[in-house]
Amino acid sequence: MENNTGVLILSAGYSSRMGDFKPLMTLGEKTALEHLVEAFLSGGLDRGAIFIVTGHQRQLLAPLIRKLGIGEIFNPDFQEGMFSSIQAGLQGIQPYQERENWSGILMTQVDCPLPDPLTIRALLREEREDSDDRKKAPSILVPAYRGKKGHPVFIPREYVQDILDYQGKMGLKSFFFEQQENLRILETGDEGAVLDMDTRQDYQELQEYLAWKKAKGTQGEGRLSLRGCLDEGRRLM
Repeated sequence: MENNTGVLILSAGYSSRMGDFKPLMTLGEKTALEHLVEAFLSGGLDRGAIFIVTGHQRQLLAPLIRKLGIGEIFNPDFQEGMFSSIQAGLQGIQPYQERENWSGILMTQVDCPLPDPLTIRALLREEREDSDDRKKAPSILVPAYRGKKGHPVFIPREYVQDILDYQGKMGLKSFFFEQQENLRILETGDEGAVLDMDTRQDYQELQEYLAWKKAKGTQGEGRLSLRGCLDEGRRLM
């Protein structure tokens, strides 16, 4: 599978609600960042297309970034909030996007570490089919699980400059609201796409989800089956 898409992992915040440094927190035997990078690689992305946006405590991430062989984009204004990191990331990745002619960017937060690679592949497949339809504007793609929106989101290159110029008070959330007619929700059976780790309770639920998923061991498309979750007795979040 050939993919001409870049990846931005947002990891510049203070992790204040968690009380720990989220990207280096372990889930099973791997850190949150390692899980995410592995998911994107398994989903068909190139390692050279993956970039992490850093800010708070970036020095703690440096060894792992080198180990993983991914790129770093530093946001010096990280204290201004997530939207500043989104804009810094999109600005920093632009030269690579132009050089590689990427069709867009898959973007996620480091505290949403367990999307299934099949969800990533589904987003890329939908993006390719969408780009083949020249009669309509490209769609911003958002994965969902039982109606709840999740990550990663796919942002076509046509919207990047609009986001960089955007001044709305609610940042990307309000930008997406204004683009509702160009926003497409992709319903999946992937609970991992909507699970995050803002709090210690969230972190524990992610640990339990990962253990359940490993124990279930379902392969292929069945891994994202809502019916499969129900059949196996999984407690839906």
